[in-house]
Amino acid sequence: MPALRKKVRRRRKKISCLNCRQKKLKCDKCLPCSRCKERELEASCVYENNYEAPYSKDDVSFMWNANQHINDGFNSNDDEKFHFYRPLVLFNMIQKCARARGIPVETLFSSITISGIEDAASYLKVLPPLHIADLMVDLYIERFDSVFPIIERDSVKDTVRCLYNSPPIFPVVGRLELLFVVLWASLKVEKLPSSLLEYLEQTGDSVTGLAERFRQKIDILDNLRTNLRHLADINFFETLSVQAYLSFLFNSPHDVNKKLCTAIYYGRSITAHQKIEDDINLMKKYNKLWFVVTQIDAMSSIFFNFPPWIQFEVDGSFIRNREDTSDENEYYSQKLFGQILKVGLQMWKDQHLSSVKNFTKKLEDYNVLLSQLSLQVMNCLDMAGDAAETFRFNLFKALLLKIRTTLYLYYPYADSVESGCYDSQIKVLGSLCLKKTAHLISMFNESKSFGWRKILTIFSLEGLAYIPFCALRNIHYGTEPLDYAAFLLDDSYIRTDPKRCEVLKSFQRFILLFSEIKEDDNSKKALIPLTADPLFAWNFLDSWLL
Repeated sequence: MPALRKKVRRRRKKISCLNCRQKKLKCDKCLPCSRCKERELEASCVYENNYEAPYSKDDVSFMWNANQHINDGFNSNDDEKFHFYRPLVLFNMIQKCARARGIPVETLFSSITISGIEDAASYLKVLPPLHIADLMVDLYIERFDSVFPIIERDSVKDTVRCLYNSPPIFPVVGRLELLFVVLWASLKVEKLPSSLLEYLEQTGDSVTGLAERFRQKIDILDNLRTNLRHLADINFFETLSVQAYLSFLFNSPHDVNKKLCTAIYYGRSITAHQKIEDDINLMKKYNKLWFVVTQIDAMSSIFFNFPPWIQFEVDGSFIRNREDTSDENEYYSQKLFGQILKVGLQMWKDQHLSSVKNFTKKLEDYNVLLSQLSLQVMNCLDMAGDAAETFRFNLFKALLLKIRTTLYLYYPYADSVESGCYDSQIKVLGSLCLKKTAHLISMFNESKSFGWRKILTIFSLEGLAYIPFCALRNIHYGTEPLDYAAFLLDDSYIRTDPKRCEVLKSFQRFILLFSEIKEDDNSKKALIPLTADPLFAWNFLDSWLL
């Protein structure tokens, strides 16, 4: 007797259009179908599951003009409400409409050009001459991208050349926005080339005015990306990564948080398209940009002491593969940077998620790891080839000093501190604070060129803010903290603003006042809540730094 077999039910395919299937109507499977024509829903007649419906030969009026405004709802006979389709359905809708007009469509990312969205001439009017635009792109690559590589340099240069063709060839929106971000950032450098300054003088323009016009176009293209968020574009992800890095250099921690959140959300949203894994080049570029975003997120978390957006597992995810880097030097630099971020973020997690008692048990282990990384950084500094590479490894050293200073702040709270076990580490804490400030001040001249001036100023003052904390542990110093404060006060970045000068003078008087307090003075106890916060300098100077 044959064995009983369970009858497998045949699965029905979705071959009707979405509107007919929702209304349970018979569909003639055309594009648009007759039912959608009768109900004036041609624009929303779309088929799911990549069903290739034949196009209607008698009517193609459902296709929208690129300059035509699409209403928020449809004017239908049965007063249907607007339906919010899934991203994949909207993507298929765009593909089918483009095929009907004979427009080639990429397999994954959209090819919407600026010429169909806004007056193209308005973007050409903002651009400087070709030789000045090339100079500004080279300036950005030399000052910003050489220290922290993000962009595809050849693609950006090709975008510039296409815009100056006759007639101009407009790139996709994400690529155009990236170009304006690069041009805007090149004007943020303090030491501008003489040829660029001569051009501004001849045209009667100013750096501020040109940068503001670039910023206006960036805001317009940002709004466009927000309104077309269902369209995945790897160029937008590259632009958002650059904006997050520039925000880290120039803006407040609040703005850094917003830029990072936007970049991470957009980077994760475009992976919803399953075809991204089919294109090796796109996947390679996406992985590179995702590494950049994770590095900025971890670096911001360590510097600013706020939680990271990405919940890292700290399993080596900061270290890129050899095939994803251009040469051996870049791979070694990225590997060293990833190891520093890995240790710093793991220490940040233990610091905030563990008790003080449990965290102090790991102090010596972290101290050994930081010593090993410091030795590697010093070896790299001895072999650095150019100014950008030297500045990059000096930043690695500053990051290690920041992590080590935070680590040494916990030695006074260790279990065996009363027996004098960690007296040497506690004495090192004060000299470490001054060493960090001295190292950051030594980088000031190079920071004018590479855009790190504000960040270095902030953390130089933060190093000085630890001095009262050290004085509470009976570790006193001479005039070095006041000398460093005087150097910062004499710096042109601070001297140009009277408010900044007044705040720094108050900070200088505060250090001087604390150094004159006697051990038995009751006023010393009143300063303990102020100096216990590691971000005391940031909070004290937020009136002008933020």
